Parts: sequence; C-alpha cells; structure tokens
Amino acid sequence: MISRRGPLKEIGWVRDHLGDPKLVIVDCRYNLSDTDYGQHAYENGHIPGAYFVDLLRDMTGKISKNGGRHPLPDLDLFVKKLESFGITEDSTVVAYDDNWSGAARFYFLMQYIGFENSYVLNGLYQNWVNLGYPTDKSVPGKRRGKLSILLDTHIRLDIDHLRKGIDTMNLVDCRSSDRYAGENETIDPVAGHIPGAVNHPFMESVNDSGYLDKSLLEKKFSDLPNDPVLYCGSGVTACVNFVAMRVAGKDPRVYCGSWSDWISYPENPVEK
Repeated sequence: MISRRGPLKEIGWVRDHLGDPKLVIVDCRYNLSDTDYGQHAYENGHIPGAYFVDLLRDMTGKISKNGGRHPLPDLDLFVKKLESFGITEDSTVVAYDDNWSGAARFYFLMQYIGFENSYVLNGLYQNWVNLGYPTDKSVPGKRRGKLSILLDTHIRLDIDHLRKGIDTMNLVDCRSSDRYAGENETIDPVAGHIPGAVNHPFMESVNDSGYLDKSLLEKKFSDLPNDPVLYCGSGVTACVNFVAMRVAGKDPRVYCGSWSDWISYPENPVEK
C-alpha cells in the first residue's frame, strides 16, 4: 500500500518545528570514497538537534558473497539505534543529507520497519545553510525511545523474488545512463543491466533545491505501471526514486541487493 503520508517535509516546516520534542532529525550524510566523511561533516555542523546515522555502520548489514554491497542492516540493531534517539510511535522523523541518497535510504528503512511517520527533507543540508537557518556542532545526548517492528514486506524484494517474477515485473535501473548501458562501469566488476530493465537515473528526479514537483514526476514516470521494481548498484541510490515515485503517487518496490547482488550469481544474464 502507498503510505497515506507524502514522503517529503519542506525546509521551512522543519525550521518552524525546531525544538518540538516529537520531532527527531537525522543526519545521513556519507561519501563512499571516505568512510569518515559523514561523521566529520556532522561534527563540523548540522541542523540543531540532529542525530547522526552512518550508512555503513547503521544502515548496512554484514557483507557476504551474495546480497550486494549494502545489504540491509540487522533490524534489531537498527531499531536500538533509533530508540537511542528517543524515537517512539508518536515521533515525527525527518532525514537529510547532502547527496539525496542517504536520507532516502533511511526513509526506505523506516518505511520497511513500518514507521510511516518518517520523511525526507525536501532539500540538502547546503540549502538549509544557504537560507541562513541555524546550525549546531553539539551532539544531543542519548534518549530513551520505544519502537516495534511491523515489516512492510511488500516494498522489499530479494533475489528469489526477482527470479520468480522477473518476466512480469517492471524493472527500473536507477543508475546513470552510461552504467545502465554498460559503457562506464567503475564500481562493480560486471557492466550492463538486468534484462528487461528500463533506465530512470535517480539524479533526474531532483534539482538543486529539492525533488521535482509532483506534476513533473508524474510525467517523468508516466511510462511505468503503478508498482515498478527499482534497483541501482547496491540498493542505496534507488531509494531516491523510491521517494520520487511515492511523490508521483506510485507504489514502488526496491530490489535491495540490486546490481551488485545480481552479478554475484554467474548464471544470471546480463544485458547491454
């Protein structure tokens, strides 16, 4: 089911609600080439009251031969992290970053564990700074929250789901067009895409100030059915299109292992 709540919160709304005890802000900045970047960026300045979540330590599980480069985290540990931020069933949670995908991954995880009252800031941290809104370097203390998990299994697919339904699924590759075409693969050892997938690069769903307007996203995804299956390189950047398609009123799902999982099985076909 599509969440009854839209996935975005505007920057002005967050500014107006700073200090609200029910509002929990989460900083999800990261850089794959620098594993300490997110923590350092957070320490150098963040939205007041924000807690930091690390992509590799908090939003990624144990990496193995299969499962992709960023498998989903241990959900019990993830929930314990959230509870240390004071998150309860009554909280409103807003995530932000500086590249769109960290916050989108966090939003997907929140939706997956059944926490619907979670959102992505409709803008980057730099947009917040450019507006002259307050920033802070202090780290908020741990709090005591309480959450329960009620998995929304509809939105997550693994390799078994994909293999069984690939002939009827509408696959969307969210990587750049050159990687989709197998022309410029610099991350994964095999180039190309899953047979039958169409290409909607995630960066075309956003601009310098936020996600494209609902009408533009509806037009952008008008060639797709209601429930497309999204993938990228490792299941992170596809979440940007997960957010964008929810804005457009669609009911997307994510193949979380994505391309890096698909090619870990030598028997899986590859298309260029």
